[in-house]
Amino acid sequence: MIFESKLPNINVPDINLAQFVLDECKSRTQAHDAVFVDSETNESITVEQLELFVHGFANGLRKCGINEGDVVATVAGNSVSIDIVHMIA
Repeated sequence: MIFESKLPNINVPDINLAQFVLDECKSRTQAHDAVFVDSETNESITVEQLELFVHGFANGLRKCGINEGDVVATVAGNSVSIDIVHMIA
């Protein structure tokens, strides 16, 4: 059985999550604005840092031989850094 929404269809961009989030952050904020903030520690990541971390982490995975389609498990505490890992996945 197929269910359809009564709401109008939405446009879903044909890009990966990391690129979508980075593009949206850049279009809505300045490079030094915080885009992720940990409410307990007040640790934050700016747009500029986010872009560096995402690209750096992805490059590091590739250097370790991890490629698109590979499965990687993570064990991490709750922090703003884990959002970067989720974006790269």
